[in-house]
Amino acid sequence: MLNTALIEEFRRINAEGRTGALTVHGTTRTGRFHFEQGELCILDFCADKEALLAQQYRSYNKIGAEIEALLREFVKQPGARAQDFLLRQQLVTNEEVEQVTRTLVEDTLCELFGNPHQNVAFDAAVDYEAYDLDRSAVKLRIQVEMLLRMVESRVGERDTVLREMPSWDYVFRLVEGAPDASRLNEMERHVLHFVDGRKSVQDIAAALRESCLNIGCYLISLKVQGYIRPSGTSSTRRVPTDRHPAPATTPTATPPPQPVPTPAQQSAPPAVPVNPNPASPAQQAVARAAEAQRQQEGQIDDFQVYHADTRT
Repeated sequence: MLNTALIEEFRRINAEGRTGALTVHGTTRTGRFHFEQGELCILDFCADKEALLAQQYRSYNKIGAEIEALLREFVKQPGARAQDFLLRQQLVTNEEVEQVTRTLVEDTLCELFGNPHQNVAFDAAVDYEAYDLDRSAVKLRIQVEMLLRMVESRVGERDTVLREMPSWDYVFRLVEGAPDASRLNEMERHVLHFVDGRKSVQDIAAALRESCLNIGCYLISLKVQGYIRPSGTSSTRRVPTDRHPAPATTPTATPPPQPVPTPAQQSAPPAVPVNPNPASPAQQAVARAAEAQRQQEGQIDDFQVYHADTRT
């Protein structure tokens, strides 16, 4: 449910041109926003963002549980970055790094604006230098109204998915006499290809290396367009309230873990090229969809700047 009280607080700060920090204690996450003369410029996760990224890679089905555990230990080292470990082990592509990094900001905003808050406090005494941009915060470059429109859209999509799907084990089947699939976009066609009356939402998300929530959005779109329908087969386990996915019901191949490089070793060039094998059509579709969304909503460069292009 959209947190309208928090949205109105953002608009008041923007309209009054205030400078300072707005701390939001949500039900599942705490975040701190810094404003300069009413303009939003920093998001502080109030946690180690590299540890959050480790969870995000798992949530988006880029890695399995064992690799996530290794990654969590690795990022505890001073200066260690999750992406360096995963790229060196050839577990993700550069495009997937960009996708997961961007979605950490978007999903955090969705959690804070999509749930009731326990407490909100504005402190005008906090200045720009109070934030750790290396480990817990990111710069934001997006107009407040544009950010709020994005949040409202994302929260609406999330609520629709959670309302339509009792669990990530929900299964869909094809509809006989459905329209020609050529009218669908490429990602929708890839999702439709995996709908067979047996694979769950989690299975499809794992196969396409995407989050269950995003795949749920595509499945609902396909249902509305008349291509698929629920099969009536689902488990009694509810959708998790956090972003961490339920274990995949269909095991997926995960490359064996390699020796963990130290931060000092990260500066050395990789022994082999990253991702030497061509990405599958599904992975290419995910990358293209991510690029299109970056152009529409903004992007994060080197996990420092979330930017929205406001040119018309």
